[in-house]
Amino acid sequence: MNEQLKERIKKISIAGRFAIALRILEIELPKYPVFQQSPTSKILISKLKEFTNSMTLDDWMEETDRLMPDIIMEDEGSYDAEYFADFLKEEDFNEFHKQYKALPERFLSAICHTFWLGQAHIYGGVSGYSEETYEYLLDVIKLTAVDNLPEIIARYEFSSFEEFYGWGDPFNYDEV
Repeated sequence: MNEQLKERIKKISIAGRFAIALRILEIELPKYPVFQQSPTSKILISKLKEFTNSMTLDDWMEETDRLMPDIIMEDEGSYDAEYFADFLKEEDFNEFHKQYKALPERFLSAICHTFWLGQAHIYGGVSGYSEETYEYLLDVIKLTAVDNLPEIIARYEFSSFEEFYGWGDPFNYDEV
């Protein structure tokens, strides 16, 4: 990726960066048709989409954290009822585990980096251009093979890092 694209990304809000990462995941999904067609994929993408217009990101994080591949794959995929029960039934957990286990590590890492991008500053302030979220997005880009990156970046440049302390104003992901 060239330096000009990197500089453009620095000017995009955290919500915009998250949307770029999510759009990249959606573009990559057809490479994994079994996962793409599964209810697991639809639940995951639906929950991730809530980030860009959430007014309570800590609630979003609490719900979605339990869908993160690292969490689901932990402890050989054993269901912890105390931790998951309010957000994910055991049969849904097992389906997530099965689906994630079948995906390549690169794509699972891209999903995790997308989650981490959204969670990076939830309980702290954002400084500079948010190097942490910037790096997570660059990692998602490196882990995937997206051809039309300049167009994807352009799609979310409306969401400026100057808005709402770096987070950007909320927007509906599906309407952009």
